[in-house]
Amino acid sequence: MMTLIGKHAGRSQRFLLGAVASIVAAGLVTACSGGDDAVDARSAHTRSDASARIDFTVLDIGAGDSYVFPSPSALLSRPEVEIAVSGAIDGVEDGPTVLESESGLGYPDLRERFAVVRIKVDATYRNLVKGAETDFIYVALSRGVEVIDRNGEAARPEGAPSTITSVNVFDKALPLGTRVVVMGEQWAPPARGEVVAPSSLKHPAAPVARGGHPQTFALETEDGGIMSGWPDYTFNELTRAAEEGARG
Repeated sequence: MMTLIGKHAGRSQRFLLGAVASIVAAGLVTACSGGDDAVDARSAHTRSDASARIDFTVLDIGAGDSYVFPSPSALLSRPEVEIAVSGAIDGVEDGPTVLESESGLGYPDLRERFAVVRIKVDATYRNLVKGAETDFIYVALSRGVEVIDRNGEAARPEGAPSTITSVNVFDKALPLGTRVVVMGEQWAPPARGEVVAPSSLKHPAAPVARGGHPQTFALETEDGGIMSGWPDYTFNELTRAAEEGARG
C-alpha cells in the first residue's frame, strides 16, 4: 500500500516535511481566534492545564519527507486514509518496537521505538478499520531510531547520548485535553520491518493511526487558536472540513 509519508534513506517511515514545519511555526506566531471557535458539543474538552503549551519538537523526531496537501478534502481523497476523527489527548503510552535490516549482514541493524498518543474521540468522520473500538484511537509517533549490533545492543560511541526519546518527554510535551483532528492511515511496520515488542495498550481494540505526517495529526496550538499543520484553520473549521471531506 502506498503511504503518505516518504521513506528516509530506506529506514522506517519518517515524517514532518520541513516546509510544513515552517508554515506551522509561522502560524504559531500569528495565531488567530474568533467567535467561530467557541467549543461546540462535538468537543467539550479544555486542557487540564490552561497554561500548558505543546512542545512541537517531539514531532520532529525521525523527520523525513511528506507530501503537503492543499486541503483536508485532498488528504481525505486518498484511499489509504482510513481514519478521520476529532477529540482530545487523553494520555501517552509506550508503543511498539520495530527492527529493520539495512546492512546486508544478515541481522537487524536498526531499531525504532514508538510512542502512542491516546485520543478520546468526540466525533468520527471515517473509521474503516474493521472491528475497531470507536471511543478511543491512538496516534503512533516515532521516539527515534538507533543502530544496533548483532546482539541487539545499541551501537553508539561510549558516552554518546541515546537517540531514543523517552515516553515521559512525549507525555509532558502533549498536554492532556489538547483538541486534535486526526486524518490518517492505519499504522503498520514497514515492509522490511518486524514488530518485536508490541504495545500493551489500555484500549487494545482501538485503531492506531500513523501520526508522523504533520497534516494527519493536527493539534490546537492554544485554546481558540490555529491548528498545527493547517494554519488556515481553527479547530471548528477543520472538523467541518474533515466531516465534509470524509463524505466525499
